Amino acid sequence: MYVDSFQNSSIYDSGDWGLTLSDTIEGTVTFEFCKGAQANNVTAAQYADLKNISSQNFQALANKGIIDLYQITGVATDTGVDVILVGRNDDSGTRLGVFAETGIGSTENSAKQYIPLDINGVDASQTSSTLQIKSWAIAPGTAGLSGYDSGAFVKQTLNDTIVAGAVSPNGRPFIEVGYVSAGDQGGTPLTYNGVAMTQANVIEGTYTLWTTEHLMYDPTPGALSAAQLAFVNSLKTQITATVSNGNYVNIGGLNCSRTLAEGSTVLHN
Repeated sequence: MYVDSFQNSSIYDSGDWGLTLSDTIEGTVTFEFCKGAQANNVTAAQYADLKNISSQNFQALANKGIIDLYQITGVATDTGVDVILVGRNDDSGTRLGVFAETGIGSTENSAKQYIPLDINGVDASQTSSTLQIKSWAIAPGTAGLSGYDSGAFVKQTLNDTIVAGAVSPNGRPFIEVGYVSAGDQGGTPLTYNGVAMTQANVIEGTYTLWTTEHLMYDPTPGALSAAQLAFVNSLKTQITATVSNGNYVNIGGLNCSRTLAEGSTVLHN
């Protein structure tokens, strides 16, 4: 199986099932912050001002769930516009990677996140909704650990349009921000700590919002059939040896590395 984090970083332990898994790092999985659609009560200038999220910005946003746009941009005319966080639950590798990199820590650490609702009160990430955002509610479930169980839902909310005059829970104009994998990119991408998410920036270690992709399987003799083991080895060899396209980078294609933990310092080779 493929997972996007080190086993010891997750809330699960293969030892719980009496397993010791072979773990090979194959490449990187890249994440990014994106903003949702522009609401009609947010000016073009205010919307354009939101172009970057720093690790400090995200810590504040995850702590409160809603912060003033001015706190991120420092532009006086941005006061009075809310930035609202939409994100993943504590079983998410995306959440694990983003929380570790930004300094929040474990996925079990609390974060306040919201879900958008349409005019009928239906979750606006769902195809049964109008796919238009009218209002907001705290993500249901265990407080601080809740959020979407798939990046596809976050992507949809970022792509939703906004009902004219819609406001945040504070009664103010808003801009949605979510965090997704590169494969679930929706809305408009933001830079992270001032650096754009590009394959070249990941390779050189200037863009650090990524984790490592792991190939894990039970190496116990007889656990896999000969055909299954041949498939695993073939897949591992191809991924490691093949130069990746797009935003994902195989481990051999990196000019940087990080120690054996998500969120650790990225060093140029």
